[in-house]
Amino acid sequence: MDRYKIFFQKIGKLSGQSNRNIVVLLLSFGICRIFHGASWDNFCVLEMYKYTNAERCRMYTFRRQKKISDTLNSKASEKEMHTLMDKNQFNLTFKNYVKRDWYDATNPDKEKLSEFLAHNEKFLLKPILSSCGNGIRILRSSNLNMDKFFDEISEQKVILEGFIKQNQEISRINPSSVNTVRLISTRCGSRVHIVGGGIRCGGKNAFVDNFHNGGCAYPIDIETGIVSAPGRALRSQKRIIKPPSTDVIMCGFQIPNWDKIVDTVYAAAKVMENVGYIGWDIAVLEDGCEIIEANVNYPDPDLVQLDGFAAYERLLRFMKNKS
Repeated sequence: MDRYKIFFQKIGKLSGQSNRNIVVLLLSFGICRIFHGASWDNFCVLEMYKYTNAERCRMYTFRRQKKISDTLNSKASEKEMHTLMDKNQFNLTFKNYVKRDWYDATNPDKEKLSEFLAHNEKFLLKPILSSCGNGIRILRSSNLNMDKFFDEISEQKVILEGFIKQNQEISRINPSSVNTVRLISTRCGSRVHIVGGGIRCGGKNAFVDNFHNGGCAYPIDIETGIVSAPGRALRSQKRIIKPPSTDVIMCGFQIPNWDKIVDTVYAAAKVMENVGYIGWDIAVLEDGCEIIEANVNYPDPDLVQLDGFAAYERLLRFMKNKS
């Protein structure tokens, strides 16, 4: 019953935000869910209630993403998929694209931990299989008893990572979080395509930029690396011109080092031979970029579709031509 109560609260909130009748919204969501495979987040973020059924057919919903992802990753082995989801294994496999310090607590080594703590006064503790920013903690080495901390984390499946010093222009968007670029790549043989992307920024005083944890996202024109339209937050129907904590006008904002970001995705997408669909989270540095993680478990279709229908239509062309 609690689940239904929460759902009707969400419908009521959306009704107030969108100035639409609750019953009409319920019927609209039912149609989008059944015929278009939309999740509740799809329905809200993409404002599917505003569109005709013909237009909804052009939208990249969760079910459509799952179908494409499952198709393009159908030849991937369990080991390959696990490597992409396990933060320790990912850092090892993609070490050419990971520039931050890190310590693998699943392979305890007191000397390596001591060296990591000596070089990283402030760092992140992350569960190795977490997503959406869940379970991440900020710690300071000066507050820790090294021996006690070593024993504690050696019994957990976690990774320690040093803080990333991001590009100053990107930091202006929201100084409290690393504001990452999300790009979706598809692959057929040696050919890699980038089909959609966005940049995320954290909420006020947030240390993560995640779309599902109070952050917002802006669409990026893939050809130029320029923010192409106002942004969106997951739980709001308002278009966002400026990030929550700064006065940076995002429309027209040029992502620094865009060519290097694109080249990094093209190269990294070829590391796993049998994985054809990946969402990459990338930090922009002063002189380049580095990959934070890869998402193969159906990465946010909403986030890469903030520019309209372009991402899904690019995906359909790719699926049709595979070239």
